[in-house]
Amino acid sequence: MDVAILSEAVATIGFPAAVCFALMWSNRETVKHYERVLLEFKHTLDKNTEAMSNNTVAMSILSNRIDLTQRS
Repeated sequence: MDVAILSEAVATIGFPAAVCFALMWSNRETVKHYERVLLEFKHTLDKNTEAMSNNTVAMSILSNRIDLTQRS
């Protein structure tokens, strides 16, 4: 938010109302930022879940191969 716009708002509607609007704007921008961060975090969790699933399959295959070699 530009200082000139804030100064004009204070002069026009008064300090308490201008601060209220400035805080509402700041809160809205913060929520938008958190939504982007949470979406990025969700994508990261999805990738990690997929990687863990792949690792589980690989460990199962390796375990079966080890069992087969130990039996021979």
